[in-house]
Amino acid sequence: MELHHSIRSIAPDAKHTLKLTIVGATKLRNADFKPTFGESDPYVVCEIKGKKGTSKKTPTKWNELNPVWDYVTEIENFCIGDTLLFNVWDKDIGKPDDFLGSCELRGETFLEHGFKGNLPLIEKGKETEAMLNIEIVTPLQGTRDSDTVNNYRDIDESFLTRGIFDEEWEHHGASRLTRSSLNTQYWALGFCIISLPVVIWASSNSLSCVYLNEHETGFLEKSCPNIAESARALPVPDFCWKPCMQNRTLAIRFYLLLAMVMQAIVVISNHKGCNRWAQVTITSDFYHKMDEIDDLLEQEMDQDKIAEHKKEVADNMGRMQRFVFQKFMTQVMVHARTLKNSLMAKARKSSSTNTGMTFLQARYALQVARICVFLAALMVGFLASTSYSMYSSFLRCSSKTLTLTPSTSWFHLSALALVAGLLVLTLYLQLCGKWTAQFKLQGDRHNRQSIKELKKQFTKKYYVQHWKALSSKYKALQSVHFKELLWVEHDKYMDPPDGAFGCKEWRGEVVLHFKVGRSLRDLLWIDNKHRLAAVVILFVGAVALNAASHQCWTCVRGITAKEHVTGTQMEQLLLLLGACGRHSGVGPSCQIAAVAMLIAWVQQMLVIWLSDAKFRGGHSVQSAVSANEEHRQHHQLWLRLCSINTDAEVNYDPAKFQEAGAAMPEFYCHTWVQVAASTTQAVKSQPSTSSTASPGKRKGSKGDAPAPAPTEIVTNCVDGSTSSRASWCRSKLPRLVELQEAPQDAETVSAYIKGLVRDEYGPPSVCIRIRDESGDDKTQMVPPQFVGGHGVGVWMNLGPKLGWEKLSAGCGFVAFCLALCDLAYYLLSPRGMILSRCNDVLNDRCEDFHIKSKWHHSADQLEFRSSSGCALACFGAACALAACLCMRVASIMEGRYAPVQVVSEYGKAILSTFTFWFEFIRFVFESLWQCLSERVRSQFCAQAQADDNDTEIGLLAADSVEMSDGNATDR
Repeated sequence: MELHHSIRSIAPDAKHTLKLTIVGATKLRNADFKPTFGESDPYVVCEIKGKKGTSKKTPTKWNELNPVWDYVTEIENFCIGDTLLFNVWDKDIGKPDDFLGSCELRGETFLEHGFKGNLPLIEKGKETEAMLNIEIVTPLQGTRDSDTVNNYRDIDESFLTRGIFDEEWEHHGASRLTRSSLNTQYWALGFCIISLPVVIWASSNSLSCVYLNEHETGFLEKSCPNIAESARALPVPDFCWKPCMQNRTLAIRFYLLLAMVMQAIVVISNHKGCNRWAQVTITSDFYHKMDEIDDLLEQEMDQDKIAEHKKEVADNMGRMQRFVFQKFMTQVMVHARTLKNSLMAKARKSSSTNTGMTFLQARYALQVARICVFLAALMVGFLASTSYSMYSSFLRCSSKTLTLTPSTSWFHLSALALVAGLLVLTLYLQLCGKWTAQFKLQGDRHNRQSIKELKKQFTKKYYVQHWKALSSKYKALQSVHFKELLWVEHDKYMDPPDGAFGCKEWRGEVVLHFKVGRSLRDLLWIDNKHRLAAVVILFVGAVALNAASHQCWTCVRGITAKEHVTGTQMEQLLLLLGACGRHSGVGPSCQIAAVAMLIAWVQQMLVIWLSDAKFRGGHSVQSAVSANEEHRQHHQLWLRLCSINTDAEVNYDPAKFQEAGAAMPEFYCHTWVQVAASTTQAVKSQPSTSSTASPGKRKGSKGDAPAPAPTEIVTNCVDGSTSSRASWCRSKLPRLVELQEAPQDAETVSAYIKGLVRDEYGPPSVCIRIRDESGDDKTQMVPPQFVGGHGVGVWMNLGPKLGWEKLSAGCGFVAFCLALCDLAYYLLSPRGMILSRCNDVLNDRCEDFHIKSKWHHSADQLEFRSSSGCALACFGAACALAACLCMRVASIMEGRYAPVQVVSEYGKAILSTFTFWFEFIRFVFESLWQCLSERVRSQFCAQAQADDNDTEIGLLAADSVEMSDGNATDR
């Protein structure tokens, strides 16, 4: 049965309830014309024209000219002759809202069949380019022809809904694992679960032990007649080799347990319905509270209160002081209001009253799990190598020797090897995880028309279009701007974009996969391979030196029972079978050396992050800076702390815009200028960027003419003499510029930046084009610190790059010297290679013994051997020295990669190292010789002075005696 309705068949006084959806708007006018205020903050007010109390208001979209509200509401008591009125406003703080346009929709046009489409906005009686997208569903709309409904559904079911993407996936917007990668993470989680109990069981028993039979147990009684009777009665005990690591399994258990928890979070978070797992949501009356804060700030900054305060202060100040104070307060109020408006706009940028926060993202949880698995595998290897021993011991008495050969528990050793293999396999599976930013389309069927419409949202290289070119239904794709579309998952398989968009129909679950971040290989595989080698060697050396500071350096190899050894002494000696440890003076230097190498590693990573061509400026800029010695001296490392209200999409890397096929952006940026003394000497710059001082009179002259205001002349890096660049400085105000691709050859870039690498800025790496009103465009290379975007950027200078390189090389050399100190003490000290008391034993129990030195007769009863600590210290020292050489060559070869030159530079580095050691030793001996010679000379001079004084005193005494004798004779 068919049902037909017309407007005439509806009662004129019938009241209907409309379901209104205000989807969004496009191409709105920017009422916030100042750069500090950003863009318009639109909201829509809808009401039935002429009826009070029917208005509905959407939330405010901050800093958005193409807002998407998706605001759903109901309009009640709507009659046939009524008209819907839509007014679009710009929200302002501290002043009335700005009007952006309006439109009307009569009830006769949509009451029967509904409405879905765009309405042009009218402002000041003229139709503008701005459009308002709305959708209206009426009660009468469901009774239209069923054939029409079916035909409409055949177009695409997803287009009948308000959104294109699944809300659970769209608002999540975070990274997810692909299906195949998720299966590998299941295996990784299983391997972690298996490894934990196996490690606990395998480490519960010793791997190498000595078990004696009855004949060997009574060796002392049968073969040692020269010792005391109480000593011969002692049996030789069984013993095992134990590692020196205290609580050896506690750290392994902790790392494995943490890795298991993190891996479980990764698996759980990638399940359907669990993407918001571990998320905390805070619900509050956000807009009302922000309005209250805004009112409070306005009250605090009330002009009446400021006027009263200025009046009180003016009573105690002179005329000039009052003038300075008023001017200062005016500037403070202007800056305070600007800052307040910016902060309020940033704080109210979110369109939701629910603030969600995830404590731990799944991708970061996987990174933590990788680190824990790596450390656990490393410690399991250390545990197996230190617990297993192939060395045999002996017990010697008179002329007979009992050889004690250990037996290995191959079952437990195989279990530890299995755990190490499983952990390595787990680490490999974790590295194979592919993360993508995924957007799931609604519906399970998409025809050719919807596929074509979706393809229009991408460039030719399948990057998301600029947000201004995106359709309102696809605004969620703004979060993956500058990210490449890798695959389209449809019909239960992954398809590249070219093949997917060529299909006639998509069936089943459709998911778009976008590239997320960089892989570990991309991050580590930097251009300067010498610095990469230094980073790897520093890390390995730090691990080796840290292990050396905790491992045993000396073990007891055998015991010799001397004559007349008592039973108590022999019992104490038998307890030392299998004992290992290190002297108390061995190890601390290696631990400090490990810390020094770790500091050098952090410094090198910071240098890579802030100066490598992959992360800053490109290869041509790095080569140009490194080719000039003056530029290398002035190269500063700058760290961007934060950015306030800047463009999130603009990262000022032209390569990304070229890859995405997008137009180069325009942004606000300071430029290089020359300051002229008079305005008649140069062409004036743009009004928005000219810096002119307010005319005033010279001090001390009332009738003189005002001084000419200085003029900033915008310079050009392409032409002009480089000798005058010393006078170039940064403009006082930023201007609107356009990003431009930097030259690819190092010579051109070197000519651009010559004389512009300053201590107060980083190296110029951003190429911009400055448009002049006269049509004469100019090109400049400016530092990143000049870029203002559309807000404020905060940078911190970390000092010269050359200083960081020397500091890291110094830390590596200090680590080398400290490791040598430990080795020298171990090899040359009288107690370095022995265990002198029970405190030196780390892996076994000990009652009481004391050895004065290795040359003393008390050491004849024990024989020692070296352990793994000495080898690890030697390896760590070699790594420290090799890292110093790599860092030196990396600093010299920055931006230059000639193989022959690399070989010669390493030869020069080795030669300079030996030269440095020779100069250092000569300096030490010369200093000692000077000190000793000065000391001896001062002693000889003091003795000669004393002898002279004694001689002079003797002569004076003789003269006094002669004078007294002469006086007596005269009398």
